[in-house]
Amino acid sequence: MANHFLRSFLNMIAARRRQGQRVRRTLPTRQLQFDILEDRLVPSTLVVMNNLDNGPGSLRAVIGSAAKGDTIEFAKSLDVETIQVSIAHAYPGTELYEYAAKNGFITNKSMQDEGGHQMAHIEYPGLPADYVLEMVHRFYDEYYFRPKAAFRVVWKAIVNRDVPRLYAEAKSYLKLRAQRNRMVKEARSQQASPSTPVGAGA
Repeated sequence: MANHFLRSFLNMIAARRRQGQRVRRTLPTRQLQFDILEDRLVPSTLVVMNNLDNGPGSLRAVIGSAAKGDTIEFAKSLDVETIQVSIAHAYPGTELYEYAAKNGFITNKSMQDEGGHQMAHIEYPGLPADYVLEMVHRFYDEYYFRPKAAFRVVWKAIVNRDVPRLYAEAKSYLKLRAQRNRMVKEARSQQASPSTPVGAGA
């Protein structure tokens, strides 16, 4: 009787020990690796030191010396299929319009040409309207005339059997580009030529 009780007592203790034991699990091993994140470059800040039309510290010189990571280079790093830059327009009733009108920055009332293309109608000190147009087309030239971008556009047109439309659009763009370049040259020549005083030589 005592042996039976002792054996039962020992069996109960052994059972409780087995229940209390921690079960060791073999965790799957994983090899550490590094994931390459996207570039964290952001456009830099360009500092203009004066309101002159040209020369060191002017807006024209600062834009001309833009380095990698600035607006055009940053846009290239995005490498999207299509991209658009727009000229700032001061619409009547807006704070920008009131500011531009008050300071005499509005050069003309038209915001587009006869073809519906954007025109620069605000001229800030040191930033002529013709220079704004020049920089817009410089942006498009440097972005779309890259071999990679040009090949992508042409290849997509071939695959989609859309070559005639691409040809028409390219022809229209090059025509507009030539017109704008002529406008810039004419504006530059007018700025360079000294104005003749009224009544001179009389």
